[in-house]
Amino acid sequence: MTGIYSKFRDTVARRPEAVALRTPGRSWTYAQLLEQTEQFRKKLEPTVGTGSTVGVVCSNDPMYVPLALALDSLESTQVPFPVEFTERQRTWILHDSGCAHVVEASGAEVLVRPGVGPTKQWLGSRVVTYTSGSTGTPKGVVLPLGIEEALASSLEKLARHEHEVYVSLLPISLYQEWVMAVYLPLTRGHTLVWAKELLPPLVTGRWDLKHYLHHLREFGATYMVVPPQIVTDLAAFAEKEGAGTDSAQLLGPRFHLLGTGGAPGNVQAQRTLQERGVSIYEGYGMSEAGAAVAVRMPGERLGTVGKPLSHRRIRIAEDDEILVSGNPLMMTYTTGERPIDAEGWLYTGDLGRLDADGALTIFGRKKRLLITSFGRNIDPAWIEKVFLSSPLVNRVQVSGDAQAQVTVGIVPKPHATRELLQGELERLSKELPRIVELKFDIQEPSA
Repeated sequence: MTGIYSKFRDTVARRPEAVALRTPGRSWTYAQLLEQTEQFRKKLEPTVGTGSTVGVVCSNDPMYVPLALALDSLESTQVPFPVEFTERQRTWILHDSGCAHVVEASGAEVLVRPGVGPTKQWLGSRVVTYTSGSTGTPKGVVLPLGIEEALASSLEKLARHEHEVYVSLLPISLYQEWVMAVYLPLTRGHTLVWAKELLPPLVTGRWDLKHYLHHLREFGATYMVVPPQIVTDLAAFAEKEGAGTDSAQLLGPRFHLLGTGGAPGNVQAQRTLQERGVSIYEGYGMSEAGAAVAVRMPGERLGTVGKPLSHRRIRIAEDDEILVSGNPLMMTYTTGERPIDAEGWLYTGDLGRLDADGALTIFGRKKRLLITSFGRNIDPAWIEKVFLSSPLVNRVQVSGDAQAQVTVGIVPKPHATRELLQGELERLSKELPRIVELKFDIQEPSA
């Protein structure tokens, strides 16, 4: 079994002069990207060695791509560090995964610093991916070598030709985005457009959609994956522009695949875009299964997340929990837990049902959990605990499922002045990661 580096080398041999990586200001051919990868490899090998566990800071620098390739060539187990996590969460990941080193791309340079604490090796894995930290402590998922190829092989039939252009705007620390933005394009000869600098962090929805769509058309985009909130924004923009606005005018004449998932989809927004010729693919998955498990294809019933991909099977337990099987699945959590039974069924914690055609509908979680419209999983009890730690706060109530913002209802204590409370809420907000925007609803004080 080989990783992305070996398959990337095959692509270089086949299409050396094709554009592999592009930003709004520069592009690299496959041959040039390989050259940069080899430069990083030479710098890393004396320090990092082979087969070690390495934390990777996932900044918006496009040089992350050759850095990830270089680490794979050294058979490293990569641990992506989401930049939106708090310092406490990043420190936890460093200890929990047992990173021997932490690396970061900075232009043509690679910054390397030692890890802290005991190191660990995850034999048979090239990536340990962490959840978004819904409970404050991220959970590490150890994935086996080859799981990304299983997904890519199931999805590659959606590509029309080698001249596909994928536009990446989601955080690369999300495993699904890593497969879609890096693994799939660079092993199939597509072009990856690194467009992250065009957008603010995808938690607030405050971004210039018209400006972004201009760049999307300029890049010649053919496919991308976005959270449901952007589908909603795009549909509202299309309606504002008028009935004559079609897919080519919105996304460009070559665009043919808009993927979405990670949170409940807006059926009306999807219908609005489909009526304008936008082909929407809504998926369902989780890190433990190597990202996407099922995908709804254009023409299939809206409101479902489609049928299982070719490498997956789904069944519904007696209590309506969704179970997933098919090789490969996760190896283990970093804690040693493994939510897979003796027959190979992964217990997802999600609730759903299968219709007569085998399409899956999601209708909730077994655990109390909010999922924002940007696909971020949040445990309300975690946020409530943070703000209840203040001597100025009496009660907290958190809401915001399927919304862009999470509303935090605050009932202050009688002695809390507005000025003191405001300062306290700002201080406590810094203890939470930048994966969600909070909106405070301050109510009347009570004893």
